[in-house]
Amino acid sequence: GPATNVTWTRDGKAVSGGNFTATRRLDNPVTAAYTLTLSVAGRQGGVYRCQVAKSGPGVSGDPASSSMEIEVKVASPPTNFIAKQVNKTTVRISWTPPAPKEAVTGYQIHYMEVESLGTRGEFMTAPETDHRLIHNFQAGIYSFTMLALSEHLPSEVVGPIPLIMKAVPAITVMTVEVATTLVWLQWSGVNNVNQPESVNQPDSLQITFQYTMESLHNGFCSDYQYSDNVTLTNGSIQQYNITGLQEHSTYSITIVAVNAAGESAPSEVVITTLQAAPSGTPQGVTRVNTTSTVITVQWREVPCIDRNGDIIGYTVRYYSISGCNNTILHSASDKLAATLV
Repeated sequence: GPATNVTWTRDGKAVSGGNFTATRRLDNPVTAAYTLTLSVAGRQGGVYRCQVAKSGPGVSGDPASSSMEIEVKVASPPTNFIAKQVNKTTVRISWTPPAPKEAVTGYQIHYMEVESLGTRGEFMTAPETDHRLIHNFQAGIYSFTMLALSEHLPSEVVGPIPLIMKAVPAITVMTVEVATTLVWLQWSGVNNVNQPESVNQPDSLQITFQYTMESLHNGFCSDYQYSDNVTLTNGSIQQYNITGLQEHSTYSITIVAVNAAGESAPSEVVITTLQAAPSGTPQGVTRVNTTSTVITVQWREVPCIDRNGDIIGYTVRYYSISGCNNTILHSASDKLAATLV
């Protein structure tokens, strides 16, 4: 009798390395019906076509006129599957659609909370999309999987990929050590005891310090407000030295912890740096009165930016050019003159 030739193609190309079987069905004794099966390694997505043609004695005309063709669509898995926290309760799922696109009819996304097997979800997405926002999450550790759907067979499952859904962090300054030009800060996070530590972990820290310093402006000392800030991109850091500060200045230091869920309430501490020896000298030392036995001298204050603290007094040192004796005279801080006798 005539021979039956079966060929399989995927996306127009011959399938190689597959295993073909034909099993005769017995549910119809009148006609010879067969179930055709193709097995290939892995689930390779695409459009499969099966062509069955009879040839040989008893078949008239072109063998193609005695053939049939069936089409089976198998979705390829999506790639670049990413789950990212957007805010306190929302996750953005994104992926790269597989090819060929015509084999895909949609996507199915599954998730579950690792610590609580009762929290599960499933979402369907249209075939033309490449992302999905999912809302109403609670803080916790989740696992996501997805697959592409087709008219006949879905793709292999992609994932699982983990996601730590973070809670809004909290932070508290614990220790402060102050020197003349630096302050050493140490802080700790406040964790939710019902969640793993990673759920409360900040992604970054913002330290802002504001202070008032006396500056010379138009010949007068005036108070000026200054501010500066630093961002620590490693949220696991729990201590930091702020250097380059002004001596004997009061600082308001605020630390805010930040992660994908939002910002913590600020933790504030107010410190005053220690005093240091003046880095400047009295200005404009002049003689204002002279007698046969008395000399009066006066001076202006040390410039405000060079005082480095509160001036508690001045030391006046004088000596005779013709002799070896010298004398030290102390002046109170509120006096800018001294009488040398």
